[in-house]
Amino acid sequence: MRHHRGLLVLLFIFLALSLVYNASLPLFEAPDEMNHFRYAVWLQAEKRLPHMAADLSEMGHEVFQPPLYYVLMTPITAVIDTYDLWEVAPVNPHLLDGAGINGNYHTRAEAFPYQNTALAVHLVRLLSSLLACVTIVGTYTLARLIVPTGALLAAALVALNPMFIFISAAVNNDTLVIALSTLTLWWLIRLLYKTAVSPWQFVVLGILWGLAALSKASALALGGVIFLGLLLAAWQARSSRRLLMSGLFMMLGVMVTAGWWYGRSWLLYGDPLALAPALNANRHWLRESPLALGELFQFAQGLLNSYWGSFGYGGLQGPTLFYTLVNLLVLLALMGVLLWLVQNVRKKPLPPAVIAVILLVVWNGLIFVSLLRWMSLMKATNQGRLLFPGLGALAVLVALGTTALSLGKRNWLGSGLVVLLGLGAALAPFLLIQPAYARPNAITNVDAIPNSAQVRFGEHIELLGYERSQTAVSPGESLQVDLYWRTDAALPENYLIALHTLDASGEVVSRLDALPLNGRYATPAWEPHYPFKDSHILPPISETAVPGQGHIIVTLYPWGAPAQALPVTVAEAPVGEIHTLTPLKIASAETAVYDPLFTTNAIFAEKFKLVGFDAPPDLLPDQTYPITLYWQSLQPDGLDYTVFVHLINSEGQVVAQADSPPQNNRFPTSIWDSGEQIADTHLLLTPAELPSETYEIFAGLYDANTGQRLTAVAANGTAVLDNSILLTTITVPQP
Repeated sequence: MRHHRGLLVLLFIFLALSLVYNASLPLFEAPDEMNHFRYAVWLQAEKRLPHMAADLSEMGHEVFQPPLYYVLMTPITAVIDTYDLWEVAPVNPHLLDGAGINGNYHTRAEAFPYQNTALAVHLVRLLSSLLACVTIVGTYTLARLIVPTGALLAAALVALNPMFIFISAAVNNDTLVIALSTLTLWWLIRLLYKTAVSPWQFVVLGILWGLAALSKASALALGGVIFLGLLLAAWQARSSRRLLMSGLFMMLGVMVTAGWWYGRSWLLYGDPLALAPALNANRHWLRESPLALGELFQFAQGLLNSYWGSFGYGGLQGPTLFYTLVNLLVLLALMGVLLWLVQNVRKKPLPPAVIAVILLVVWNGLIFVSLLRWMSLMKATNQGRLLFPGLGALAVLVALGTTALSLGKRNWLGSGLVVLLGLGAALAPFLLIQPAYARPNAITNVDAIPNSAQVRFGEHIELLGYERSQTAVSPGESLQVDLYWRTDAALPENYLIALHTLDASGEVVSRLDALPLNGRYATPAWEPHYPFKDSHILPPISETAVPGQGHIIVTLYPWGAPAQALPVTVAEAPVGEIHTLTPLKIASAETAVYDPLFTTNAIFAEKFKLVGFDAPPDLLPDQTYPITLYWQSLQPDGLDYTVFVHLINSEGQVVAQADSPPQNNRFPTSIWDSGEQIADTHLLLTPAELPSETYEIFAGLYDANTGQRLTAVAANGTAVLDNSILLTTITVPQP
């Protein structure tokens, strides 16, 4: 123990970190965690092995997995009542369709002290962490055979890998197959260093391989490394008898351990690997056709980052710089391995360390090729954790490579990599995982919610109010909208929130259909009478948006069924299926400057200037006479005023008029900014009987609520009669 204090400290650090990850991650948020746990619960309850077709619906898609990991879990599921399995963490039924993430957040059922299913899951996670300790120790002992001075470094590269800690703090059979694969490699390479090996040691090798194959079928690829190792050992000894005997005894061990499982699959499904029923169990991930080679390698790029850290169904990742530096340092280390091999491969006889390194390289290569094949068939498989059966082997290679490249006694390259991984592992729970899955804070004072509303969607969902980040937005700009929700009952349906921005013409110029809190708090997870804030950032406004007064509207509809939007009531009055949340000014992309045909420069209440107007020279009966007013906002007060344009006959009577807010309410005065210029067209519909005489056209502004006109001053500063500006006189000719 005194000689391995560093390893003990490392194991303590790993277990401490894994407990933090364990507590930080919501139940069933790790990849396939729910189905892995269901397997163990079913196994303990039924006391038999599953049939992939008959038991698929009850067990979930992990039904095709070998049983060893789940058997280890059954002592925990046997003594803890998991009656609340389906209620403890609401599962998103549309996860496979891309509806956000799975476990959403930490529910009250998961509150400490843990009970029932929550307790069982956290204990099984702890079991996984203990199995991961086997991987760390196995990597350490494996490295002592090949690069003794780098043994602790190799173990640290495993123990401080954030993704390894994450998956080891979850319910997942990866932890067992990684541990057993590492032990199998260690035992195999240990035999290479021996000159005399007893038959039982090859039996142990087969047993270890068989146990790995009983954990996950991907461990069958170990056979290629094992047979290559036995072949190289026999070649070194120039003994074909050794190859035959070692192979036979090894196969005896693996057949006794795992042969029954694969034989059972052969009998039940006509295939020892049961590939067809396994693909059927995962048909929701199955591709319509395998990926072409170019597409496959593009898809495989996701492995580069997810090998070091991609957390939960949402694929939470840290800064790009972290992954870039780690991948760069590992690449340099692998170049060091190549250098070391060039220096040692010519030695005769071939040193055991060289054979060991070749086997480690081959093992990682086999895993990668096998995963490429699997990725070509299945979606969502570009996950670095699927390469982890070779994690210990890669760590040893990196330790060897950095040692080979070190110029002095200090391995700065390896130390830097450990520090980088350690920082990532320590910070990820607090900077990535916990914030991403934080339960939304309850609004303690509902009366303080801004823009209070009495809006109800369906029977149970209340919109208590809203906030917007700005009152005006330009094309190309985004907008944040905060919604305040509450439900008075549990919601089994998964609803999407549709936030759409309409421009002044009523066209949708920005739309966002999203789950609440970016999927972290889907409606099935809402707690009754728990008000909370839900923030959304709308996409940039379209460049083609018509300037003026737009609106933000909101609807709620079931996942995949936008035509079935919930009915909306405002103050208990039905208003359809759409709620207009708030008006919003959409500014012009460019500052408008107009040059009217006729100038007036009249001032209205020191708030607005009528710069001028355009009007046709002729006026005829029974026609639409367009007149465009050009306004400039001086000191707007944020109120809405109505523009009037009147056609007056010689007797002072109004014979035609066009009263409306500017641009027919598309650009009301309440959204005008100081200095802004607005073109405002009004259409005078002249009567069919319009006597031939001279008419005058007047314009002005008034408050529609009171009828009070804004005081008008002509360009020369004199007051204007009736606060009405004379624009032009025009004569209707004789018919």
